[in-house]
Amino acid sequence: MADTPTEFPGIPGYAIETLAGEGGNGSVYRAARETDSRTVAVKVLREPAPATAEHLRSEFRLLSHLQHPSLVAVHDFGYTDDGRPFFSMDWVDGQVLTGAHLRDSAGKLDEAAVLELIYHVTAALEFVHGRHLAHGDLKPGNIMLPQDGTPSALRLMDFGISALAGVDRDGISGTIEYMAPEIIRGEGSSPAADLYALGCILFELLTGSPPFTGDSAVDVLRAHLRDEAPALPDEASGPWTEWISTLLQKQPQLRYRTAFQLHALSAEALGRDTALSATTDTPVLRLLDIPRDQEHARARELYAASRATSCVLSIEGGAGSGKTRFIRDLLSAIQFEGGAVARVDVRPDMASFEPVLRMLSARCAGVDADSTALRVLA
Repeated sequence: MADTPTEFPGIPGYAIETLAGEGGNGSVYRAARETDSRTVAVKVLREPAPATAEHLRSEFRLLSHLQHPSLVAVHDFGYTDDGRPFFSMDWVDGQVLTGAHLRDSAGKLDEAAVLELIYHVTAALEFVHGRHLAHGDLKPGNIMLPQDGTPSALRLMDFGISALAGVDRDGISGTIEYMAPEIIRGEGSSPAADLYALGCILFELLTGSPPFTGDSAVDVLRAHLRDEAPALPDEASGPWTEWISTLLQKQPQLRYRTAFQLHALSAEALGRDTALSATTDTPVLRLLDIPRDQEHARARELYAASRATSCVLSIEGGAGSGKTRFIRDLLSAIQFEGGAVARVDVRPDMASFEPVLRMLSARCAGVDADSTALRVLA
């Protein structure tokens, strides 16, 4: 069911302002969150098919675990008035990455801009990969820069359907111009495949064309599997020439082992420290990584019971024990079931009960948290 500008879907808690973009499975709208008038992006599926709905839930669940300046924060998951799943996320005002961002006003390649881009993209990828995830659909169209084109404020967008590293899916997913040979062979998404995609992106930004092209999709896929990557022309060469060659190796084990290796090389070329620490091969078990199956089951029981009798659930634990992650997972599960979630900021300067009153004001028509009566109660 395609939406027209005069037939925006009804999305509880959001006022749609405009259609921002459309893809194969759905649409993205610019909207205002009714509780605080914050501008957000809302992704809505075109049809509530089980497979695509599960993809949307997986993307929301994935992004809700990732908190990083170069990633888009998600807020709410729910269902439109006509039953289609949606989730809201940060609205990013900016522009898609292009080769023009790496050139000066005279059209000459800007070496510092190229190195800055590599530095910040690899920092974001290392953060994602260090959490046993992969982007799964890395391409220029999924890298957003702010209006001034500053690479330090870039955002990685639209994680692919195979974002869980090492998880096989039926068929292949991604964008063929940036698809690693192992993905074409049917293997699961991986950090190594993201690094291959980064090599394709850098080659295209520097030369104006992806390294592997063809008259048909089959020709492009065959080139990824069989053809050697063309050499960068002299005009596009620089410290990154060997880096791109390494990224475009057909065998994953011949590429960089981690995004951090390339990040460190770009940091050295820029004459600065790395933005993060290297990921080691030694597995480290953190408290927040311990499965909380029993706790999740008990919390879900309490939520189900609260439909009949209200209850308060207190989540307690030491620093670093995974309380925030546990709560995010629980809230996601509640929203997947169609439950409503209200969030409120709590500040030290707030009066007693003011956060609760503000939450009621946001959720209940006719309740004004700033009214005289409520201020007296607070």
